[in-house]
Amino acid sequence: MVFLHSFSCCSCCCCCCLTPNIFLYFQKCIVGQYPLRLCGHLCGDRAVQVLNGDSTFVKHLIACGFQRVQVNATSINGVDTSAAALMAQVPMLRQVMLETPELEWIVQKNDETTPLLQGLIFSSSPNSSNSSSSETNVVSPSNLSVLNDASMGLGVLIAHFDPPPSVVEVPKGCGYAGGIGPLNIVEVLESIKQVANGRAVWVDMESSLRRVDSNGVDVFDVDKCLDCCRQTVELCCTSVQVPGTGR
Repeated sequence: MVFLHSFSCCSCCCCCCLTPNIFLYFQKCIVGQYPLRLCGHLCGDRAVQVLNGDSTFVKHLIACGFQRVQVNATSINGVDTSAAALMAQVPMLRQVMLETPELEWIVQKNDETTPLLQGLIFSSSPNSSNSSSSETNVVSPSNLSVLNDASMGLGVLIAHFDPPPSVVEVPKGCGYAGGIGPLNIVEVLESIKQVANGRAVWVDMESSLRRVDSNGVDVFDVDKCLDCCRQTVELCCTSVQVPGTGR
């Protein structure tokens, strides 16, 4: 199963990139008129803020109707991604996550964020000689999920698909990102299906769902989003076997 019913906003430019119609839709989602899950992307100073243990802004997002946030703890967002720095911030980010149990916290999974993610999941390194097994040391917050994004938000096409982590390690599951869009959504979903083992996952798209309008303004394109939804539904319908037919 692949979820395509989330709407994401980068916290450093929230709403300013939305067309009037999309902004109206966004407002109706906040007051509960439409069943849409809102996800705030924490970039730049907002990412650093939660890594330093400050929950002020994310609590404001909760009040605005957001149910998910994604922490983009990468160097391009001004985060010190050295192993020592990220490990030092694990307790502070964990505390913010525990303070906001109603939020799903998405942490990017890539080469830069490995120390942060491993620190959130395990009380010590799962490969440490002092630990009898990785599972006995799992201390994941119950609202943790991960986004497989090797390109670190740069939109480079995903080339490797890791199986979803266990629900013990990552209770809220995982998603996949990296160059996904209307032109390749079916191929990507087929690749994810091979490793998902029936687990529910989601896909993340951003730059491929945008366009430049007649005024030269970069906007979110609902038609491109709907095209991805249509292709996903068609793929699901053709993948379902009809009982008694062998098809």
